[in-house]
Amino acid sequence: MKRSALQRTAWKRKPDAKPIERCSSLQRSNIRRKPRRVKPGDDPEYKAFIRLCPCVVGGIKCGRATGHHLIDGRDEARKGIGQTAPDKFLIPMCWPHHQQFHLGQGFCAGWSREQRRAFQDAEVERLQKIWNARRELGVWQEPERDPI
Repeated sequence: MKRSALQRTAWKRKPDAKPIERCSSLQRSNIRRKPRRVKPGDDPEYKAFIRLCPCVVGGIKCGRATGHHLIDGRDEARKGIGQTAPDKFLIPMCWPHHQQFHLGQGFCAGWSREQRRAFQDAEVERLQKIWNARRELGVWQEPERDPI
């Protein structure tokens, strides 16, 4: 059976079709997102404190640091698949060092699993001492946000 080439025809508008009018009265509907479920161990104040801290690897020269949740935690810091450790086990890391830590490259190349765990535990303990001292002194306050 021989097939013939497809023939393209010009698109024709139906004679009774009206042109589409553009109007600015269309508005996005208010879709309500479900609020994030509060999990045990959530601490928004400590998270804000971690965001203000410099990277634990490179310090101030790294720039903005984000929270890194503990990997391979023990006892209270243990987690299941697809879950993160509680917020009190956060470490401030810049994005490049965060990626290097997860991939086992860069500053932690050649470290064993135990060495990486010991690094995390030491940093968490150090940051917890600073956090507790600030809370006892009443130094901590919510950071002011710059107007956008």
